[in-house]
Amino acid sequence: MVTHETPIEMKWLANGENSLVILFEHQSGDNLSIYCQQIAKHLREDVTDLQEVIPARESITLVSGNIEAIRADIEKIIQSLPGLGENPTGKQHLIPVCYDERVAPDLVDLSERLNITVDELAEIHQDATYQVDMLGFIPGFLYLSGLPGQLHQARKDTPAISVPSGSIAIGGNQTGIYSLESPGGWWVIGRTPAKLIAFDKTPPMSIEPLDSIRFQSISYEQWLDQQHD
Repeated sequence: MVTHETPIEMKWLANGENSLVILFEHQSGDNLSIYCQQIAKHLREDVTDLQEVIPARESITLVSGNIEAIRADIEKIIQSLPGLGENPTGKQHLIPVCYDERVAPDLVDLSERLNITVDELAEIHQDATYQVDMLGFIPGFLYLSGLPGQLHQARKDTPAISVPSGSIAIGGNQTGIYSLESPGGWWVIGRTPAKLIAFDKTPPMSIEPLDSIRFQSISYEQWLDQQHD
């Protein structure tokens, strides 16, 4: 048990010969992604024998050729850190989004399922502030928490074979951004002309976990124009 003002339970799970997963649980249901990202940052800085530190929403995967030997050091570092309740210190980003069915194939269907108009869906979606919880399942895919409850919707029963890059989508209680073209099972409600990932740059993305994101509606014509910027 990790001792903090807000108790968090920490479990170690085997993950192959050179890897362990730390799973965090919290009874109040607070957002653990901030906590995981902050711990991951400290472990990268303070534990030189770690080859990889991969944070997720409620867990951290650790890779090292000496993983069991450094486990005690890792536990000490985690015990010394503050618990939940710290505010993120990431950057803020404003991302333009075109909420138009010509670039958002699921927009009308989802609005009908939610029993709201397309305009209401777009307004609710862009009025919220989102936090970047983590990156994956493809390079640069942004998992964002903060989706208003009115827009929560389970993933589609039948995933799309190809979702274009820049698509803004809803899945469960999250919204996300497809940085690359990919198959996907989330409801695509908009698309951004912004290029979120560039493999010829270091780092390839300017958006990182713990950053915050706001969406700004643009017209279809503006979306077309900004494709060439």
